[in-house]
Amino acid sequence: MVRGVVVVNDEQSQAYTQRFTQEYTQQWFPSQAMPNEPTTTANIQNWIGLATESSYLVDERYEAFINNIPASIGAREALLGLIGAMRCEDSVVPFIGAGVSCAVGYEGWWSLLNRTAGTLDAKTCADVRESLAADAFLEAADKLDAAVPGGMSAVIKETFGPKPDMAQALGGLLPSFTGPVVTTNYDPVVESVLGVGPACVILPTTGQDEAIRALGLGQVVVKIHGTFDVPSSHILTKRSYDCAYLADGKPDWTKPIPCIVQSLNAYRSLLFIGCSLVADEYLTWLAPTSARRSHYALLPYPGDDAVEARLSFLRALNIEPVWYPSGGDWGRHAYLQTVLAYALSEAAVASPEPSSTQAVLSFDAQNLVRSAWAHSIFSRLQPAFDLYSQALSVIVDEKAVPDLELFSKCKLGLAASAKALGHRDQARALVTELLTVDTLARTTVVEACWLLAELSYPDRCEEALHALYGAMASITAETWGSEARAVGKLVEKLRLTVNEC
Repeated sequence: MVRGVVVVNDEQSQAYTQRFTQEYTQQWFPSQAMPNEPTTTANIQNWIGLATESSYLVDERYEAFINNIPASIGAREALLGLIGAMRCEDSVVPFIGAGVSCAVGYEGWWSLLNRTAGTLDAKTCADVRESLAADAFLEAADKLDAAVPGGMSAVIKETFGPKPDMAQALGGLLPSFTGPVVTTNYDPVVESVLGVGPACVILPTTGQDEAIRALGLGQVVVKIHGTFDVPSSHILTKRSYDCAYLADGKPDWTKPIPCIVQSLNAYRSLLFIGCSLVADEYLTWLAPTSARRSHYALLPYPGDDAVEARLSFLRALNIEPVWYPSGGDWGRHAYLQTVLAYALSEAAVASPEPSSTQAVLSFDAQNLVRSAWAHSIFSRLQPAFDLYSQALSVIVDEKAVPDLELFSKCKLGLAASAKALGHRDQARALVTELLTVDTLARTTVVEACWLLAELSYPDRCEEALHALYGAMASITAETWGSEARAVGKLVEKLRLTVNEC
């Protein structure tokens, strides 16, 4: 055995294959086997092949930790799923919580509320701490905001200003991700690590036009609770949250930030880092029924007795936990940065340097694709369609060697925009043409098959069914999780519909 590496032998491989084959039929197709069903064993053996070829796990202590987690929890599978998702550009979006900022010296939200309560009279203090004990953070903040001279915004501005070491958060790994980064934190840690200015920051007070411009820049920070030095952006009380994000008690999808998070939830994998994922209001935005990919969270292992309940809660939100040790000599969050660094290094895929002409064209096309996506978030469908069309023209320029991943992303975006505009035949033709490419990434194949199924249903149920068979046949570790379950449920629904026809 190489130090820090787990090698899966043939016996273990066969055991994995048997277990996942069983889960495939029981969880995804509960009623009965389907005609022309994809060859499940071959697909799962392919997935096992990916696992055995990959040298993974961080060091010997982490190896022992993973080995001690019951196999049914799926700790290894979640880690491999995250690594697979990371291999696609812009596919994983970091969602940064207070744990990241605490590591560079900032006070946690619970601690701040509790400490501030201690400066007030005994009755108010007891009242606030009662809310904190019930994990009712917004309620506690409401009470403090009414009692603290100048309100809690003054406390936030004083507490969450810049710190000397903040650019070292997460070991400087955050720039490894391209595209948006979401955070609940008021401090400027994420902006500092990424090296971006105010033009690349989206706040609760940001309008749609500003948000579209920022998203078109690529690496943008979405601060869903506001930023320390803009009091009007602070979301810290129940009232401010409701005013900023709700309409009639439900998420207001006309507001930029809920729209952005909803789009990321549906089409990308969120990676929660330093988030408690217990009583956070934004979790109501994660609608599992609309999600096509699993989300992931780096979380401390709660122990064998509590893990099933924790898993049930997280998977209801479409989140697969990547566990790391906590407590004792491990220290709180000691392995968070290490596990993230490991996943990023495993996901890195070497590629040849593009020519200068290709690099310029790819850069232009990437900007057009990002801008098109930003317009589509806010249902500006015709501009999105036009921008995707421009990007496609740049990508297939005779002077450039096409970037297959960018080409695929653009083609799918163009097809989705055409579908939204009512041009279903054009959209179907675009997707069908894309699926003729032999070297597409598996995640792209799944997305394309899913879109083709949507375009075929309900008028062409059999075509939709076979498109989803194609999606299921392409699912491996890279798309493991709720995406597979969602496709399987839709296949089952369509199969029953076809039988009734």
